[in-house]
Amino acid sequence: MAPPGDDRGTADTDLKPWVDEVNRAGTAFLCGTASIAILAGVHAPHSHVRADAARDTVTFTRDIAPIVFENCSGCHRPGEVAPFSLLSYEDARPWADRIAEVTSIRYMPPWLPQPGYRELEGERRLSDDQIALIRRWVEGGAIEGDPADLPPTPEWTEGWQLGEPDLVLEMTEPYTVPAEGTDIFRNFVIPVPLESTRYVRAVELRPGNPRIVHHSVLMIDRTPSSQLMSERDPDPGYEGMHSPTNAHLPKGFLVGWAPGKMPSYEPVGTAWPLDGETDLVLQLHLRPSGTPETIRAVLGLYLTNDPPAHKPVMVKLVNELLDIPAGEKNYVVRDEVLLPVDVEVLSVYPHAHYLGKEMKAFATLPDGSVEWLLYIEDWDFNWQDQYRLANPVVLPQGSTLHMEYTFDNSADNPQNLNRPPRRVLRGLRSSDEMAELHIQLLARDATDTAILEAWLSVVGSTQTAEEYIVHYRKALEVSPEDAEAHYKLGFALDVEGHSREARTHLREAIRLQPDWWRPMEALAWILASSHDGGARDPAEAVRWSRRAAELTQRQVPAVLDVLAASYAAAGELERAVATAEEASRLALAVGRTGLAAVIEDRLALYRQRKPYVRPTPR
Repeated sequence: MAPPGDDRGTADTDLKPWVDEVNRAGTAFLCGTASIAILAGVHAPHSHVRADAARDTVTFTRDIAPIVFENCSGCHRPGEVAPFSLLSYEDARPWADRIAEVTSIRYMPPWLPQPGYRELEGERRLSDDQIALIRRWVEGGAIEGDPADLPPTPEWTEGWQLGEPDLVLEMTEPYTVPAEGTDIFRNFVIPVPLESTRYVRAVELRPGNPRIVHHSVLMIDRTPSSQLMSERDPDPGYEGMHSPTNAHLPKGFLVGWAPGKMPSYEPVGTAWPLDGETDLVLQLHLRPSGTPETIRAVLGLYLTNDPPAHKPVMVKLVNELLDIPAGEKNYVVRDEVLLPVDVEVLSVYPHAHYLGKEMKAFATLPDGSVEWLLYIEDWDFNWQDQYRLANPVVLPQGSTLHMEYTFDNSADNPQNLNRPPRRVLRGLRSSDEMAELHIQLLARDATDTAILEAWLSVVGSTQTAEEYIVHYRKALEVSPEDAEAHYKLGFALDVEGHSREARTHLREAIRLQPDWWRPMEALAWILASSHDGGARDPAEAVRWSRRAAELTQRQVPAVLDVLAASYAAAGELERAVATAEEASRLALAVGRTGLAAVIEDRLALYRQRKPYVRPTPR
């Protein structure tokens, strides 16, 4: 599937001085977006290029200002992420040469997807005529022109890209990022002051200090657990790089911020519910900058009273087995998922770190034909976005979604953080690497939506437990103190029936991260219910499952399920029954009906005074 050629210009321009200047200004990069201009009421696509421009002297007021106002000023204005304004001739003139350079090679406005694959909303691409006009303006001396020709300066709602929000929330108190250290994952609990359920059409997340924010994710917690964890921590929020206990993404949506991600409204009829008396949990991945810096993120919520007519489903394609050798220029990873029902594709959101180079997202139909969803030839971590399809693509039942990413870990990759290059594994820190593709789907009706959700919960990734075992054994050779690698290796070993070895790695994960409840839950599950009687230890199972329940404030139904199984294995059947009943009620309360049904099956055993023992793995 060779990609068709694109219309990008070529140039030998050295961009390093430009990038250095922008970085010194303390921002990600420049930013321009036609969608912002549309909201500001100044959109007039490409018609701004005069038909008789070739015969005229090119001036800023008549020829260049309309292009800049439409495509650049949305971010190049006071209070936004760009390091300088582009709202006047006086603003633009000192940067004229650089503007011509970066537009000629299509580095600006920032837009990663290649043309010719799929029409996307809010495309930020200048036409060839516009690029040529900018070049002629610079070559002609960057003349100002007649002030009477200058179009009106665009107007925006102060501080907001999408206009005035219906509800503005912020972190309850600022957090200071220390000057030195490794990546920080911090979760901030923001109470929602609503008395009844409203529906969210859009979220504009302003991180407050984008220079130190790697990314952020917004979740909902309908239980007190996140608030309790925040109260126990002496600093604002609470620490944790893994998902908070009971906080989850809005179902069918990926809400967050990353460099380059522009706020936008959800498709019509797909707003997501936000209940009163719940908490939003904002997880920030922060990077120390060398000096202490304070951050206080703000959320703008755009609400409606109308319940959604459609409920999207988010599918994640991922490869967690990344192991990129030093110097490797073309390291390719893939994932795929088969679709059990007809769907429409609404949006795609690719994610990688600094070694990402080429990204392909496509579907193969049952007849073998290919539908492209997204193609990025030259990935740039500094410009991530969720790309909405201008026209949803219909994929019939039996189609397969594909992700294919290529990574460059050589010295030729200017974004490579390591000089010289070193081996890089999968991980959440910016110095690690990731390969994820989130695809938002819409099924035909509620029945197909339920089928799709159930299917995705079962099929998961195409990577097998055996592959995980091989990968994480290698990862531990490189980083023997990696708690996450020990946890995932232990989990995969247990899936494959190697429960005794699994216990060793889960105990090591706990030693390395004493307050991480997930390896405790997994270890207690083995000790309470393994098919291998020699791997069971009910007393130790009770100890670890109690600790996991304590760390999660008894708010995670799966943890209580393990605690009940541990009590039953230890012969404490009354406690097993009471705990399983509590777990079932909680699972139903948070909408996990499938888990509740499984817990009820085990509860029936406990009432018969029988423990639960897992069957031998196939």
